Amino acid sequence: MRKKTSSVFVMTVSVLILFILGASYLHLTNGVFDMSVMDVLKTLLRIEPNPKFDLVIFEFRLPRIVIAALVGVGLGIAGVVLQGITRNGLADPGILGINAGAGAAVVIFMFFFQLRLTSADM
Repeated sequence: MRKKTSSVFVMTVSVLILFILGASYLHLTNGVFDMSVMDVLKTLLRIEPNPKFDLVIFEFRLPRIVIAALVGVGLGIAGVVLQGITRNGLADPGILGINAGAGAAVVIFMFFFQLRLTSADM
């Protein structure tokens, strides 16, 4: 039974990695400024650098992919920590009062910085 569980885990992780690579491919090649796979590879490997491709890949598309991955990892870690603390597989932020604390922080921020925010618009 243990071998079957590990093979299912490996298969699931492999499929998820394929989805991530596919989404990254679509995001790097498609957009307002479409590029071919060879253009992307040449730019990433610095074979034939093109200033337009450099701008699009390194300033717009690649940072968004990296930030999306980091945010996903951070949310996953936060969920695992919350489930581990409460020892509940269905744990949500409302169990520990995180939602109420975040709402209180927003209200306090709006109260103290209201004058500065309204004066910046004028």
